[in-house]
Amino acid sequence: WNAPRTIFFTLFAALMAFPSCTDPIADPVELDTPTRGKVKMYVDESVMPLTELLIDAFENTYQEAFLLQQYLPEPDVMKALLDDTTRLAIMTRTLNDEEKKFFESKKFGIEQTKIASDAVVLLVNRSNPDSVLTVEEVKQMLLGNDSTWTQINADSKLGAIHVVFDNSRSSSLRYLNDTLLGGKALGKNCYALSSSDSVIAYVNRTPGAVGIVGLNWLGDKYSEADMARRSQISMAMIGPERANAVHPTQSSLVTHAYPLDRKSTRLNSSHRT
Repeated sequence: WNAPRTIFFTLFAALMAFPSCTDPIADPVELDTPTRGKVKMYVDESVMPLTELLIDAFENTYQEAFLLQQYLPEPDVMKALLDDTTRLAIMTRTLNDEEKKFFESKKFGIEQTKIASDAVVLLVNRSNPDSVLTVEEVKQMLLGNDSTWTQINADSKLGAIHVVFDNSRSSSLRYLNDTLLGGKALGKNCYALSSSDSVIAYVNRTPGAVGIVGLNWLGDKYSEADMARRSQISMAMIGPERANAVHPTQSSLVTHAYPLDRKSTRLNSSHRT
């Protein structure tokens, strides 16, 4: 079948009816609709808590609709879209020009819809008094140029700065590389762990550590899991200067006062036409 295909980056479009080759009279088939049926989607694991909330809300509203989600690092989610393994994905960035050209060459149409805002946050141990940082200090930590806390605060007794993030293919790390590092290599003081929860646990038990996760792992004050995570760490205030540093909050994301606002958490999906 050589009909053209269209990619839609919105949840409801992904659940639209697919054509069927079955004779509707001899063997009637009930097609998927925007509020009924199943769809497989791949999700950047850095926004798993946010996605779980969205899925719960959707499935509670439309009880005959089922979203089958799989959480992976961002590059694997993008690969699944390129390979046509899935036609629905949640990511933290838009498609780049090369990816758009690929889909266009395959006669895919593309639509991308923003569904939420997220931010990259830096976590410090609750005993660490140095929880206010400038963007430049964050950059120098990541490059390994500031590798001890005395370079941040001459009176610090914490020793080495160990920066940890959720995995080596993390979208949070990709965002920081794009916005702060300009493609430069991370310093030798930076380490990949296995998940956002492992980052939080490491910072909780390591006084000199700095952790990097997505705000959606910590930002829901009505979530017992989020509040349990927040009780283990402190979120750093960040700004161009220390005097105007702010915490990552809903208001500081809306006004873009928080400098590590990702600005582009996206819901990506597709269907045949």
